[in-house]
Amino acid sequence: LVRGGIGDSPSLRNHYVLVGFGRFPIGDDVSPVRPRAFRNRAGERVFTIESFNEVTSQLRAGGNIEDGYLAIKHALENITDASGHNLLRLGRPDITTNIIFLSDKERDVFDPYGSDIDRSRIMEVVRRSGATINVIINQELFSGNRRAFGLDWDNIAYIVENGGEYSTSTNSRIGSGYLTTRADYSTVALELGGCVWDIKILRQGGAVGASFVNAFYSRVNRQIHQCQTCNCVDTGRTAQWICKRATNQVQCKAEALAGRG
Repeated sequence: LVRGGIGDSPSLRNHYVLVGFGRFPIGDDVSPVRPRAFRNRAGERVFTIESFNEVTSQLRAGGNIEDGYLAIKHALENITDASGHNLLRLGRPDITTNIIFLSDKERDVFDPYGSDIDRSRIMEVVRRSGATINVIINQELFSGNRRAFGLDWDNIAYIVENGGEYSTSTNSRIGSGYLTTRADYSTVALELGGCVWDIKILRQGGAVGASFVNAFYSRVNRQIHQCQTCNCVDTGRTAQWICKRATNQVQCKAEALAGRG
């Protein structure tokens, strides 16, 4: 990101939050899981790249009930200081928030946590925060009959090519996902102006994984740069709409069509 000009200022560095799941007691029982933010050795939940490996090493495979909606909501609304101020500084025009959600499961809902958060509510939470979103999930994607590894909100598919390269195509479609993954995460991300990525292709590693990483970095870099200032633009017959603001592309298009862009 720094090589791409993002967070390259000493006074405004890139910061990260990692939200996962941990068990906690309810009475004499132990519930499945709820989201929590991992900390570095200094006890910080918002950290710089120097702590990244240290914090991510705390993640563990396994688990049972894990609600991605709760994790997203927790990341956007519960990373606060003792006075209740949001440490992500959401809403500042010079700061862009990008959610990278990764799971190989569908959404799990466990009462009493998460049962009141439906699809429309989590979309409102993301919209209100001004964040952009990428979901890396168990979701098949296609360009024609070729398997794709990524799909963004304007139907551009990303396809593996030789040597770690990738190509794009507008001949795209969503295939099947693991159980309710498509309804839980894929369509939500796309409607929010974000991107969907196939975790199975990422796991292949090697040159295929390199294609994935190169495309993912390029797309995230573009998302962040497009959210620095407000500038909704109709580029003409190509019908490409660009939102350089910390809100989603779909909303930008709607505002521009209404004459407010």
